[in-house]
Amino acid sequence: MLQILRITEGIAFTDYCVMGFKICGEGTFCPMHEKWMPMKLGIINMFKQLNLAALAEDVRKGKYPLVDLPHAIFSAVPQL
Repeated sequence: MLQILRITEGIAFTDYCVMGFKICGEGTFCPMHEKWMPMKLGIINMFKQLNLAALAEDVRKGKYPLVDLPHAIFSAVPQL
């Protein structure tokens, strides 16, 4: 999932500053850096562990009913 997010959201998805500063890193901190960094790393690790096939399988099994999507979308997707 991390690769998909980097493609769709851009590389800045994992590199951006939560406060919007152009430079925020180990050498130049923003005021939120120490609080945000552990959460940001946790989010990155979570997306590294997720994969689209597993998420799709959970949806197919009904674990996450996507009620907002038209029924036609589900009928067009081949069964896994």
